[in-house]
Amino acid sequence: MLRTVSLVGMILFVLACGSPLSGGPSTPLGPAPTPTTLVMIVVVTPVPTSASPTPAAPLAAPPTPLGPESPIRLASDGVVAPPAFRLAGGSYVFAWEVPRPTKEGGCFFSAMLTSEPAVSPFTLQSLGPWTVAPTAGHSGSRRLDGLGAGGYVLRPTGDCPWTVTITPIPGS
Repeated sequence: MLRTVSLVGMILFVLACGSPLSGGPSTPLGPAPTPTTLVMIVVVTPVPTSASPTPAAPLAAPPTPLGPESPIRLASDGVVAPPAFRLAGGSYVFAWEVPRPTKEGGCFFSAMLTSEPAVSPFTLQSLGPWTVAPTAGHSGSRRLDGLGAGGYVLRPTGDCPWTVTITPIPGS
């Protein structure tokens, strides 16, 4: 398509300039050609390729508010993340329990709470880190305020198996 447009443009240019192809003077002894201004506008639509960006998906409707929340209990072997979950937003207590390690040197407890990108405000909070001695387990809790409504995931970043219970704080 672009070659055809270029070829047609060149032919029009040659014709407009009075070349021998246009029936104008064929020898340099004839009258001087009249100056001609040629304006050509070419609009070429780009050819789609596999590298072309795909159109953005339409924005999803905002999530509907969740009803009263119950505590959420998540468990991990210390390597695999539990399934994603949704929170209605507000303040929560994250309480964890790490059983006595079976490894001779103990283990390391840590988990990262991450919200989906659409959650406002975006959340990236760490639970831990703690080194858990081989002689006993470990438990603790952390209050997180101002969490936005939406989806979250709690990823292990240590190597201890753990259970985390997420409890909403009423009236927050």
